[in-house]
Amino acid sequence: MAQYNVTLDELLPAAVPKPQTPQSANPVVGLVAQTNLLEFLNQIHLEQAQNSAIDMAHEEDVTTWIQAIAQCLQQHPQLQVSLLEIQRSLQMPLIQIWLALLPGEFSLEQQGDF
Repeated sequence: MAQYNVTLDELLPAAVPKPQTPQSANPVVGLVAQTNLLEFLNQIHLEQAQNSAIDMAHEEDVTTWIQAIAQCLQQHPQLQVSLLEIQRSLQMPLIQIWLALLPGEFSLEQQGDF
């Protein structure tokens, strides 16, 4: 038996393309005036500059912390000083001491269980 291909294109009406709707959660609803856009971009730039200034003001001063620990260790005659002794002497939060001990050139040793 022979195989025939039957096309129905002539019988079906031409498909009308549907307009596509935006898939974004925030669809564009209109045009923005150039002056409004420039004002918005200037505001964004100002906010970014302010955030950068605040970030710089809150940066850790690890170098100062390292120097404080080094001075503290020089004041102790014994070769080993516990972390808590350093913390009591400097009155610094433990996190600051850890952040300074890790990059500083200090010899660290764990004694006992951790």
